Amino acid sequence: MKRCLFAFAFLVVFFTNACGLYLGGTEAGRSFLGLGEDKKQDPAALASLLQVVSGGALLVFSPSPLDLIPDVPGNYTASLASPAPASWSSDEVNLSFDIDYSSCPSETSASPTVSFAPPSYSGQTLDITTHSNGNCVLIFTVNQGTSVQSGISAGTFGGVLPVISAK
Repeated sequence: MKRCLFAFAFLVVFFTNACGLYLGGTEAGRSFLGLGEDKKQDPAALASLLQVVSGGALLVFSPSPLDLIPDVPGNYTASLASPAPASWSSDEVNLSFDIDYSSCPSETSASPTVSFAPPSYSGQTLDITTHSNGNCVLIFTVNQGTSVQSGISAGTFGGVLPVISAK
């Protein structure tokens, strides 16, 4: 019985998330989700919708968790959790995130920021190297380089990537 309930709950969550991602990225979907004509053009409303349908994180990572070997360069891809609203491309909206490595070994070297820009807002591949064993998390937050038109303010949570570094 517990397996059936778990399977049912999983299907409900999966279906809801998949529908939310699809509906949030289409004109009909925004109407269905209750965004009136005025809200469809409001960057803050679209940004809020983007966060809701993506489960609160603006970014997704591959692979996650990131498994590294000390002194061997590794890489990962950061992508937007759901499609950028169409109005962002026409308004030349850029999204930029700071990456906090504070919990990582001090010998970790990597990119300090990641940015997404029109027209495609495609995923970005980033390099990272650690020189010692240790686990940590990379915390992504929206920075000042993000366009005001996005409706997303600096300091907004972007996502977390767990990192495992062991020989």
